Amino acid sequence: MFQMRQFKLSELPNYIKNKIKKFKLPFIVSKIKKFNLSFVISKIREFQSPFLKAKIKRLGLLSFNSVVVKIIAQIALLVVLICGVLGVIACYSSYKTMEKSIDSSLQDKAVESSKLIASMLNQEAKVMIEIANREEIKSMNPLSQIPVLEERAKALNYASLSVMNLKGLTYIQSGEKTQMNLESNDSKYLRNALNGNTEIEGPYFNVNGEQIIAVAVPIKDNSSKVVGVLFSNISMENLNKLVQSMKVGKSGYCFIINEQGTKVVHKNLTLVLNGDNTIKNAKKDKSLTSLAELEGNMIKGKSGSGYYKEGTKDMFMAYSPIPNSHWYLGITIDKKEIFNEVQVLKYKIIFITVIFIVVGLLMALLIARGIKKPLFKIREYALELSKFNLNYSIQIEQKDEFGDTASALNYAMEDIKNIIEGIKKESRQTLKVTNSVNEMFEKSNKELNLVCDKSSEICSNISQTLYSIEGVDEKISKVKDKIRGIVREVNGGMILIESIKEKAANIKKDTEESKRNLEDYYIKSSEKLKKSLEAVKVVSTISKVAEKIKHISKNINLLALNARIESVKAGEYGKGFMVVAEEVGKLAVQSSDMVNTIQDNVKDILLSVVELSDSAEGMLKMIENNILSDYEKVIDISNEYEEDGRKFESVIQIFSELTENVNSSSVEISEIMDSIVDSANQCTETSINISDNIEKIESENKSIAMFTVENASKASNLLHILKKFNT
Repeated sequence: MFQMRQFKLSELPNYIKNKIKKFKLPFIVSKIKKFNLSFVISKIREFQSPFLKAKIKRLGLLSFNSVVVKIIAQIALLVVLICGVLGVIACYSSYKTMEKSIDSSLQDKAVESSKLIASMLNQEAKVMIEIANREEIKSMNPLSQIPVLEERAKALNYASLSVMNLKGLTYIQSGEKTQMNLESNDSKYLRNALNGNTEIEGPYFNVNGEQIIAVAVPIKDNSSKVVGVLFSNISMENLNKLVQSMKVGKSGYCFIINEQGTKVVHKNLTLVLNGDNTIKNAKKDKSLTSLAELEGNMIKGKSGSGYYKEGTKDMFMAYSPIPNSHWYLGITIDKKEIFNEVQVLKYKIIFITVIFIVVGLLMALLIARGIKKPLFKIREYALELSKFNLNYSIQIEQKDEFGDTASALNYAMEDIKNIIEGIKKESRQTLKVTNSVNEMFEKSNKELNLVCDKSSEICSNISQTLYSIEGVDEKISKVKDKIRGIVREVNGGMILIESIKEKAANIKKDTEESKRNLEDYYIKSSEKLKKSLEAVKVVSTISKVAEKIKHISKNINLLALNARIESVKAGEYGKGFMVVAEEVGKLAVQSSDMVNTIQDNVKDILLSVVELSDSAEGMLKMIENNILSDYEKVIDISNEYEEDGRKFESVIQIFSELTENVNSSSVEISEIMDSIVDSANQCTETSINISDNIEKIESENKSIAMFTVENASKASNLLHILKKFNT
């Protein structure tokens, strides 16, 4: 239930607003704030008939502590909250749906309007193409062309209809001729037409101030070759009428801009005459930024929609490019107009909310009336009960919680009557019991005195026991001190043994590592020695090869000698061969000398290798026979050293365990003695407490006896009070 405070009916709107804020729905709160709750209350007052006002006054509506007012306020708040939430959701959904529908429909209308305008322009272009396809025009003979131009310009109501050849020489339907400057920007559409394209350009203003557009089509001969251009100036009156007829709603209108953003067609002709360009104007006037952004999208050839500001009004615009042209169409309308139905829906929801509040208040009055009657009866019942009238019963015929409450109160009152009768009887019995209790307390005092004497004897015996225990405890303390010293020495020995074991393990580890390194070195050295011996074999092979070379050089020398002999025999013809034979002989001698040198060097190398091999083999044998065996001995010694450490450690551990057992036994004995002392002290304290408690009990017994007498007096008074109840 809401916590209520007392205030007048005129304060109800602010109260409801404050309660709504507690629901933490900012969007809904912002929407509901727009509803004038004072208006709602005024409407409620208008619906109040004199009879209803009398009923409200009789039910105490002006007092906000009344249950009736609380029910009415809560129901009204609930109705306002529900209707407000549903209304806001309905408005928001309607707004979004309508916005989407209008956006889609206006975009479709913009596209269709663009197509319609494009169709109109294309129709003009088709008419021009038909004229250009006439034989008189294709002939490019001015005498043949001018009559046709004059006749068609008059029939089609063209401002002018002209023919231009490839050099820019132009003939008008009146027969006048002029030279066009094809290099100027104004003649761009004519250059495009000469390239075979159909062009629509404008708008322009002629000398009469009439707005016109130019349509240019190429003139092609029978071989489809461009021979000239047919162009016309057409009044935009029909186009303006068409665009102005494309209205949307009451305030909506269409407009057209070109690729520079300049107004081509607009309902405000002044903007067209002045060449208004929103995109350029927005650089100076920031209020036109939103419209300039939309027109910027238009000249990019996009289709779409958006919002913009026009003075103080919010406007909506849909836009689309006009096919086959450099123009772009936009349709704009006031935002208020398109969302007018949403405003109407909002007011309908407010009206329905007011009706529901009135109905809710009426229902609340009926509910409050049904609640108030049984509450009055319950109040009368409470007043009778305050007068000690237990024979009064409440009569509520309603078959609801009030009826059940009335029945329960009647049953409870019957039970209270029975309880009071029982209390009267019990009070009489209490007087009798009180006298008996006094006699019992006198007997208990005598027995407590005997218990107090026995407690004193127990305390003296316990004191003697404690004196004997103190001597034993002192001896146990000395034994414990000696055992602690032994334990410390044993622990020191254990630490020393651990150090010995650790050092032995380290020696063993280092020795094994050194042995492994030496073995690796031994293996690697053996392999290297074998490889060296293999290399020596290669050197021996070199010696053999050198011997063969020496033998070959001897044979070559003999051959050279024979050649010299033969050359001598040949005489003059063998001189050249003699020179060759001598050179070959010299080479043979040099080869023999080099072989001798190589053999000497190889012999020296072989001797050195043999000596090195013998030394290496001796060193390896020494490593294998002496050093490695010494390493094995060191490892065995370290193992024995470590094993001795383990044995000594086990002896120390056994001794330590025995010491610990003795120490734990002494500790247990000490703890037992302490527990005995504690028990004795507790017994002493207990005995003292017993004595103290007995004295307290004795004093309490006296107090209880006094209270018993007082209870007897109060029981008499209670009987006197109970006689007041009408049972």
